[in-house]
Amino acid sequence: MGVFSFVKAGKKVYDTIKSVKPALGKSKLKKAVDDVKLASLKMKGRMKRSFQKMEENIDPARTKLRQTTQKLAGEPVTKSGVSKGKDINKRNLESKKLFKKAKGDK
Repeated sequence: MGVFSFVKAGKKVYDTIKSVKPALGKSKLKKAVDDVKLASLKMKGRMKRSFQKMEENIDPARTKLRQTTQKLAGEPVTKSGVSKGKDINKRNLESKKLFKKAKGDK
């Protein structure tokens, strides 16, 4: 008799939670206040989703603008348009040194 005689193979299936209703108050005033809060949270979610959709539409133009800015600055153009720290050119390093010197840092 081994361990396998006591343990049965197979998966245990648990019910998944699909949604949870918010706990609302019992009194009429408390229910009214909770309804207003719930409605405001739903509206906030709707607004956030609509802004997110608008930003998705605008994102390619923003990337192109950042890439153009990189070209004008003489930096290597990246796919995202965000300059990497390793791409800082000597001119930027010299200006940082001058700024630190004027500021009084060593």
